[in-house]
Amino acid sequence: MDLIENLSEIKEDILQRLQHLKNVPNRLENPNIYHLDVGAMYPNIILTNRLQPSAIVDSTICAQCDLNRPNARCQRKMDWIWRGTYVPATRNELQRIQLQLENERFSFNGQSIEKKSFLDTSKKGTNTASNNNNNNNTLSFHELPQETQLSIERKRLADYCRKAYKKVNHTREETRETTVCQCENSFYVDTVRAFRDRRYEYKGLHKKWKKNLTNAAKKDDLNEAKRCNNLIVIYDSLQLAHKCILNSFYGYVMRRGARWHRMEMGGIVCTTGSTIIKRTRELIEQIGRPIELDTDGIWCVLPATFPENYELITRDPSRPKVVISYPCSLLNLTIKDHYTNDQYHELVDKEKHQYKIRSENSIFFEIDGPYLAMILPASKEEGKRIKKRYCVFNMDGTIAELKGFEVKRNGELQLIKIFQASVFEAFLKGTTLEECYNHVATIADYWLDMLYSHAKDISDKELFELISERRTMSRMLSDYGEQKSTSISTAKRLAEFLGEGVNKDKGLCCRFVIANVPRDTPVTECAIPLAIFQSEQSIRNHYLRKWLRLTSIDNLDIREILDWNYYIDRFNSCIQKIITIPAALQNIRNPVPRVSHPDWLHKRLVEKNSLYKQKRITDVFNSIDKQTHIDNNEQRLILTNDIEDIGQQTESSIKLIKKTKTLKRKRDDLNDKTITRQWRIVLGPPPSFGQTTNQHIKWLNYQKRKWEIQHEQRHQPTIISDKIQLSTKQKTSSDGKIDTYIRRAAEHLHTRPWQIISYELTDQIVEHELVQIKIKVPRIFYVNYRTSIENNNNNTHEQLKQTQRSSGYERTINNCSKRVNRLLPHCSQAYYLYEYRLDENHFHDYYTDIMTDLSNPNIEGVYEMNVPLDFRLLVTLGCICSLRKEQYRTNVLSNLYQYDELEFLSLSEQTYLQAGTLQCIYLYIHQDNGKLFIALFIPNNSRVFIGILDSIRENHMPNLNKLLKNECEKRLQKGIDTNLLPINEHQFEVKVDTDIQNIWKRFNKIIASLRENDMETRTLSIYLAIQSNISICDLQSSMLSSLNDYPKVTLSIKDKTNLYKGLDWQRTAARHALQHYANANIILVNMLEQCRYLHIPLGNFPDDPYQPDLGGKEQDDYRMLLTANINDQNGNNQHINSTDNIFKNANDEIHSNKQNHPFEINHSGFYPTSCIEFELVGLAICAVLNFQKIHEAEGSNFDLGFGTTVQNPLGGPGVVPSINNTSMTAYDETSQCLPALRLLR
Repeated sequence: MDLIENLSEIKEDILQRLQHLKNVPNRLENPNIYHLDVGAMYPNIILTNRLQPSAIVDSTICAQCDLNRPNARCQRKMDWIWRGTYVPATRNELQRIQLQLENERFSFNGQSIEKKSFLDTSKKGTNTASNNNNNNNTLSFHELPQETQLSIERKRLADYCRKAYKKVNHTREETRETTVCQCENSFYVDTVRAFRDRRYEYKGLHKKWKKNLTNAAKKDDLNEAKRCNNLIVIYDSLQLAHKCILNSFYGYVMRRGARWHRMEMGGIVCTTGSTIIKRTRELIEQIGRPIELDTDGIWCVLPATFPENYELITRDPSRPKVVISYPCSLLNLTIKDHYTNDQYHELVDKEKHQYKIRSENSIFFEIDGPYLAMILPASKEEGKRIKKRYCVFNMDGTIAELKGFEVKRNGELQLIKIFQASVFEAFLKGTTLEECYNHVATIADYWLDMLYSHAKDISDKELFELISERRTMSRMLSDYGEQKSTSISTAKRLAEFLGEGVNKDKGLCCRFVIANVPRDTPVTECAIPLAIFQSEQSIRNHYLRKWLRLTSIDNLDIREILDWNYYIDRFNSCIQKIITIPAALQNIRNPVPRVSHPDWLHKRLVEKNSLYKQKRITDVFNSIDKQTHIDNNEQRLILTNDIEDIGQQTESSIKLIKKTKTLKRKRDDLNDKTITRQWRIVLGPPPSFGQTTNQHIKWLNYQKRKWEIQHEQRHQPTIISDKIQLSTKQKTSSDGKIDTYIRRAAEHLHTRPWQIISYELTDQIVEHELVQIKIKVPRIFYVNYRTSIENNNNNTHEQLKQTQRSSGYERTINNCSKRVNRLLPHCSQAYYLYEYRLDENHFHDYYTDIMTDLSNPNIEGVYEMNVPLDFRLLVTLGCICSLRKEQYRTNVLSNLYQYDELEFLSLSEQTYLQAGTLQCIYLYIHQDNGKLFIALFIPNNSRVFIGILDSIRENHMPNLNKLLKNECEKRLQKGIDTNLLPINEHQFEVKVDTDIQNIWKRFNKIIASLRENDMETRTLSIYLAIQSNISICDLQSSMLSSLNDYPKVTLSIKDKTNLYKGLDWQRTAARHALQHYANANIILVNMLEQCRYLHIPLGNFPDDPYQPDLGGKEQDDYRMLLTANINDQNGNNQHINSTDNIFKNANDEIHSNKQNHPFEINHSGFYPTSCIEFELVGLAICAVLNFQKIHEAEGSNFDLGFGTTVQNPLGGPGVVPSINNTSMTAYDETSQCLPALRLLR
């Protein structure tokens, strides 16, 4: 370093460039392409670490060594990766297969036992007697030779694993440590070093004669130039030969059967080389971008302003100038720090076995470049890349390296070779990406035109040169057996007209073209040898007619039988890899429209260019530095307050995001900051404690005043006005106190519509973002009196009144009941109909007394006593309701609302559950045959928790993301909207347990944590969509108590019974769960639309959705009373009779058939139109009885002998129906039919 004269200038330039890159990381400059590779990487790893087969030792060998002394450094520990393949089946499954084989017999085809080929003859349903007859030709399994037994076991086990586990082998990798002796005889290392040094010698001579060739060209010495060219070829061939020999030293030790076989040594070499390339890639990613990784090198792009080459000026006469590469030196420094062997032992004295310990490192990076351009093809499959295939150009536009393309392969279509040879140069044309791809597309269109026009402008000879393929048979034709390929078919057809002698030796060259006949046959059977077109006309016609299966081939044009679609597909595949797919990935429109994109790419482009694409949440955030945040924060004022702003000043309090450990600490810090901010405003900054007595007294007085203010703030009464202000224009208080927040929350709750998720009968109240409201619903029933209770002397009214007084009510019977107008079921007449409203608790306490009082004969019937309270809310409020404007209450903080304080809102005033209002979490539970599968899907963060109950803790889950992706693709093909499908990659957490209680505890904890995460992140409120064959009541009560904290929506979809049968039941369960999860959003959207139509909450959606519109029907004063047998699902009315009209008079028994057997409105079947079936009884008798009224309704009058009045059966006069008199004979059909006839007229 002391001999370098310009070291300070170079150092300063490097620091300036790096600092500028750090300050401006996003740059608009053309990068430089470099190739960084390790010179002779594997041989140098062997030499650096003194690796040789005999040097791989263990503790036993080292214990016997004389050099194994305390503080000896001859043992170098090195890691390598072991990869093993094992069968996924368990030992029990293998034993079952072996037991099955013991019960089978195997036959042979009449050969000797030593050479017989065994065939499995075990078939289900085989007759035992027939097997006994063939026992002479069969052997049991244990009688077979050992090798045959092993082969049959392997085959049977592979078939079982392929069916049960969908794979034959599992691969496992583990890191192992091996000791390398540094004192072992270095015969192997010396041999490698000798070959390496000789290769370096040849490479040096190769460079020397290249310089001589340049000098000879300048002197125009042709003889010297020819001599230089010959030597260049010789030395280049010699160094390549030595390179192959060097690489064989590494592969030799890994080959089984080798004299010096040592798998550990090969593993160490591979692992060390891979870690070098991996560490290099990590370093390059911090500077530029890696492009292509090779075994011993890496292609990358670096910024143009990154330090590159420097010329060191030295005071050494032998080397006055030295050129170094900064990127290469940087990587070599990394190699020196991590891969130097500081335990290298070099033998000094052979007789005394003395070694010299030194550091050794012969691993160095070499750099090539910069290059002008690099062309990389794309893969036709999604998510995959084509390795070791690229084209690199020098700065002068010449091709520096071409690797992996068809142009360098033998046997490929000449058409593709010519296309690739010309297309790569076209990439250098143009100044923009669009212009570049336009030039490239011009070449592709030229050859596509030739194919689509069936090569009409070129001769047959040129056509054959373009589309013929060449294959060389590496073996004799008989060695291929029953294999099928185009080259095999060509060889067989060559033997037909040239003789069998052509297939006796290996190395047969087959040139062929592909025909489009015979139709519907594989391509392997359509290969036509090119030699047939060079034979005589008669021979050619004979064999073409035979091979093509044509009746006549006179005047046959070769273009008519060629499979042009086959060649177009081959050429299109090449165009897709080189042109169209890379262009699409660079946001360039398809430059070759005739070549369509693959399906996966077309779908990605449609999603990317969609107008309805959802943005990422990170797109709305920008990162700023701390000083900018402080400057902006000082100039910003509060516009609205939230709960986080309580007690803060009017200035903005936007804070930089920082991590907090718990929610409790966050709240404690908030409260402390609130109190601190308030007393600081009043008292100013606190004084220091100080060291003198006066300072102590001053500090104590300050603290006392602060404590007084804090005490007043803690005990300050909450002041909330008696009447909630409806005006939203009034300026809210900016002091941020807690009462302001509660006032605003109460205003929102009382002035905005309530969108109801579900009605549930429960007493639990949990304060969420999704508010849970407690509504006190009275027991409402209707009593139909035959006479007015105001003028009747019976004591029914008084008894009800006393019942309510004993229950603590002060109001009179008139306040408790009122007369109403309702339509009674089955066209029954309402005489004096009263509505009663009782507290539910009192109704149950005095139920017996009420039933006794209602058994009075004057009562015609009692209605709706059996309607559940939640169903009454469904009928009354529907899915959207609000607080009545005239029902503002004094205590607005109470969470208990009365039934009469709420009113129904129609969907015309408010949309029910708009998009983005809530987030759904899907819970799937299925229990069958003692097995349980439970899955909790959280689409918001794409996480899935799965719990499995099984007899053993074995996870047999398939690739769940792949299953889910397949399910989504099936629905996409059916036209389902992408927004309704979970197409994102999910993170699955699967746990198998043998104790069901552990599973319930785990999911209880997970579901409970959802609420805390929701409160911390302030995301959308949560509701659970549950699909389970276990009732929700049982889940909430004993299994998943945390479900009580969330609204629930039940998906009434049942899986079939006995679903979990067989060994692979876990895979079946996973498949069904993912199918339901893929359908969940679609079902919920349909349910929401039906709920909007039915006007019922989403959580109360019935199992049978074909029900009438319910919401708001209680608002109708003339609605029909309910008579359906509505069961209380929560079991609150189990002791109450299920028939509402049990108090009807015995005279009404004529209607009992109609009441006990309601008509059916939903009957499954296929009907071309809407059908209603009526059953009419006694039609003839009814026509005779109503004959007179029918004619009166039509305008005529016929006096029949029945009279104008109907006699009372008790002997009294009949009663003519009138408006003022509501009494009527029970069986006066004529009077009862009169209103209906008036309607008909």
